[in-house]
Amino acid sequence: MSLITHVNSSGEICWNDADEDACAYHSSGDFLALKDLIDNLLGTYNPASPYITLEDWENGLGECCADCGERYSEDDLTYIEGSGELLCYDCSRYCEHCASSVPYADYDPEWRQCKWCLQETTCICEHCKERFAVEDEVSEEDEGYCPRCLEEIRKEFEDGDQDHPGGLLAPAMAVS
Repeated sequence: MSLITHVNSSGEICWNDADEDACAYHSSGDFLALKDLIDNLLGTYNPASPYITLEDWENGLGECCADCGERYSEDDLTYIEGSGELLCYDCSRYCEHCASSVPYADYDPEWRQCKWCLQETTCICEHCKERFAVEDEVSEEDEGYCPRCLEEIRKEFEDGDQDHPGGLLAPAMAVS
């Protein structure tokens, strides 16, 4: 059990005041003395200044991220309101659009939005199948087309090609 008290979670040794001796033994090639120093260090326990106390080691350190399973202090975890889970920074993202934290899997980094906001603010173009931002005021006949495809379709229509998807921009008919 005391072996762990001088090694942090990254595997780095807490040398206390023995770091200069360890460097000197290593530099001189006296690896037997270095081994003895390490054995003595790892065989002792200083309850006043370990990387982690034996009680914390035994009981676990911090809360567990619901996604990756790593343990973090409560300050390093984010509460996800939709699921009630605690997630670490790597497993969650903050959606500025709805001002809430969401699991990373439910976040689109390109659009910087959660999937729910993405459904409200974007659309998939029926022509090119690319995602585009939905404008506030879109006519019913233009709905479902990105601005780039809409412009191409209008240009084709103006050039005389009247084979348009879904009757988009059909010519006006005279009503008698």
